Amino acid sequence: MVRKFSASFTLFLIGSDAVLVVLALRLAEALRATVMVGVGGPDQAWLTPAPVYLMALVIWLGLFSVLNVYNPRRVSHLLDEIQALLAGNALAVLVFAGALYFSYRDYSRLQSVYFAVLVIALTLGHRVAVRAFFRLQGGRTYDSRNVLVVGTGAVARRVAEMVMNYAWSGLYLVGFVCDPEEPPAPSNGKAGREALPRCAHPWRD
Repeated sequence: MVRKFSASFTLFLIGSDAVLVVLALRLAEALRATVMVGVGGPDQAWLTPAPVYLMALVIWLGLFSVLNVYNPRRVSHLLDEIQALLAGNALAVLVFAGALYFSYRDYSRLQSVYFAVLVIALTLGHRVAVRAFFRLQGGRTYDSRNVLVVGTGAVARRVAEMVMNYAWSGLYLVGFVCDPEEPPAPSNGKAGREALPRCAHPWRD
């Protein structure tokens, strides 16, 4: 269940980043045409070629994936996610600038700077806004789910920690299921041990 949630949330972030990259390119184009800074020219001179959109999407989404920006274990905390985004954006900006040099040298350097600033601001702002939205909703969304962890070993505790880190997005740790002779692990879930009989039944041969 946690993997299914992580996959769905990852797809949401990838789709959001794709939209933000395209939006940043369009905004950079508009800024270059309207803000009187740098060498002037007709509005058509600042139009972004269609292949540049595709190139930017491949670079940003590809590098974000390679650098584990979408890895829930790495970005469970906001500070970790911000650091991952800054590193991913910095490398993507460098790769994008190099790709433009070898393919579209006429692309405005000032427009590239606008795009870099915008895409960093938009991706960071988006992550903060998503977390803030879920926190304002109390973590309870239309897709909120209670999580029951099977076992009390090291793996179970790591899973529980991941669930608790994602409580802001609607995942709630109910507790642990363990053998009667095994001491139960602590849980900060609201349902507590009272929910266990309703969620799990002893296995019978």
